[in-house]
Amino acid sequence: MKTQFSKEYNDSIDALRFSDQAKEAMIQALMAESRPQKKGQRRTMKKAMLVVLAAVMLIATLTGAAVFTRWSKALPQTQRTSQHQREEAEKSGLSVSPAQNTEDNSVTSVTDQGVTISVEQTIVDKYTAELVFKISGFDLPEGQEPFCSPSSILLDGKDDFYSTMGGHFYDHTTHNDNGEWVYEDGTPVATDENGCVVLHYADQDGNLEYAVHINARDDLSQYFGKEIQFSFDSLGISSGKALYTPTLKGNWTLRWTFDGNAKSRTVTVEKPIGDTGIILKEAEISSINLEVQLQLKEHFDGFDTLEPFHPYLVGVRCKDGTVHRDISGGRDSYEDPEKELFRLRRGCNGILEPENVDAILFEDYDPDTQEQILYTVELP
Repeated sequence: MKTQFSKEYNDSIDALRFSDQAKEAMIQALMAESRPQKKGQRRTMKKAMLVVLAAVMLIATLTGAAVFTRWSKALPQTQRTSQHQREEAEKSGLSVSPAQNTEDNSVTSVTDQGVTISVEQTIVDKYTAELVFKISGFDLPEGQEPFCSPSSILLDGKDDFYSTMGGHFYDHTTHNDNGEWVYEDGTPVATDENGCVVLHYADQDGNLEYAVHINARDDLSQYFGKEIQFSFDSLGISSGKALYTPTLKGNWTLRWTFDGNAKSRTVTVEKPIGDTGIILKEAEISSINLEVQLQLKEHFDGFDTLEPFHPYLVGVRCKDGTVHRDISGGRDSYEDPEKELFRLRRGCNGILEPENVDAILFEDYDPDTQEQILYTVELP
């Protein structure tokens, strides 16, 4: 019970976010408590000091309120982001909690059929949008995997702004410092009598977190300040092999102002990638994306058959020597087929600080020995 209370307390603190006007009103209200309420009335020194101390603590807490904004565990960046990076992401507008910044025409939570879907947090940079939704009241059968997918996504009234879109439910597992797959409490992930992994998608209150990942076609900053609309028309369970069984139909349409931070750093490199014959011409680094322009020595036939390009773009090295290799799928495209100019874009499951990156990392395997070959291309 004590542990549960502590968790609820921390979750409540994490949810705090006040406007400047609200901060000022609360501070003034507390300070007023240290003044006599009636003529001739005196405050004891102890009470006055306690009230002043409370005001000071409130001022300190509210001044740094962004520190306490809860980050969804469904985000791929969550496990690989420091507290400082989270604070900076909120200050810069990279991370936004739409429900805490509602406008008159915003609808950030909808209830239908006894189920509530709310947009909790978004992380948006130049090319990628991560959006997390909370689902409350959905009765997920024991041992089943939930499934849902937006029935429509409109950004400034357009539905063709992205090249790919996917989603996943948070399963309350993580990896420990040794890279082992564990539950949140640190115990190893278990399997049932059939050898299937046992996952727990719902939290102790039965809530689910659903994260949507969007790869944009072009620069997303052109849509900042515009309305984004997400609609869901059903919820259900996954039947395996991408099959979906809807168990509840309804109408959940949410809309809010789309925002993010498209700041990026572009570097002209013009250096070879080892002995591959490929030239790294340019690198663009944003908060959660890495894009490179390559000069190929010949046509990449695998582009037409959807084969992965190699050498693989696997990460970056920072000025302090740390290496970020946690890269996810993105987009491959021919910028100019006649000149063999090719682009690779990859998402970063963490937050990069563009100015601190000093090298781009590629990886391949020796076709004969299958040994790993790492290519480090230092930025000028």
